[in-house]
Parts: sequence; structure tokens; C-alpha cells
Amino acid sequence: MLPRVLVILLLAVCGCHASHEWRQSDNPKPSLAGGVYVAVPENGSFETSVYPDSGRQTAAAVAEALRSASVRVEQGQAVEDVAAALATARTRSCAFMLRPVILHWEDRATQWSGRRDSIEVRLDLFDARTGLVVDSSTLSCRSRLMSFGGDHPQKLLAGPLREYAAGFH
Repeated sequence: MLPRVLVILLLAVCGCHASHEWRQSDNPKPSLAGGVYVAVPENGSFETSVYPDSGRQTAAAVAEALRSASVRVEQGQAVEDVAAALATARTRSCAFMLRPVILHWEDRATQWSGRRDSIEVRLDLFDARTGLVVDSSTLSCRSRLMSFGGDHPQKLLAGPLREYAAGFH
């Protein structure tokens, strides 16, 4: 009995952690010294479930990561299409507009179901003046398998987004 308990404890501590994966463009990252406007994406969904406020939470997580890298950030308050977000970025004197797009959002009761939370977000960085995409990256995150709750998709973004923000100079 004791060996089983030790194996289960070892798996819970060592073998089950949150993971993330980046798919990034090979383009050199621009300097964000001119400031970034972070647009609010549409709310995320999975199958028939739409997750209210997930778009705003994603924009807030992106903005916080950029601020932690000492970037001047202006954050949107409502969903805008690309043209409107670019116009807002210019109005707020930002050199760039970052548009997160939630590709997948799955919030599960992992502690009961054994199914992991997962999120996939594409980050498109636009030059606000020209409207051209200067960088595009996709982040995929999955929660730990052994969870006691609290590993919601938006919380999975914090660490990987700080890594993303640190890649700009």
C-alpha cells in the first residue's frame, strides 16, 4: 500500500505540470519603445460553450506581461475589428497594435474530470502606421493533469506571456 501512495505522490509532484508551446515567426522582434495598444479579442469558446469575459481577461494578461517588460501599454476596453483597433492605437500615440485572437479556450473541472484546461492564442503585432503585421506568434497552453482547481485558461497565460514580452528589445 505504501509504495502505491509514494508513486501517486511522486507523479502528482513531479510528473504533472502545466505546459506551453510557442510557434513564432522567424522575423526579428521590433523594439516596442513607441508603445503598444492591446486590443480585446472575441470571447473564447469550446464546442457550444462561450466563456464570458475571456477576451478581456486575455487582453489584460497580454497587457500585464508587456508592462512587466517595461513597455508602455494602452489597453482596449471593448472588442474592435482590426481597422478600428489600428485607429485607436494611432489616436493613443502607440507605434504598434497587438491583436490577440483566441483560437481555443477550454475550462474544465480538471480535479474531477481528469481533463486538462487548455488555451491557444495567436498574437498578431501590427505596425499602427502602416497596418502591416510585423510579428505573429501562437501560444498553446495546457494545465496540469493533477490539479486541485484554479488552473483556469487565463492563469495559464501569465508565465508564457512574460517570456513572449521579454523577447522584444
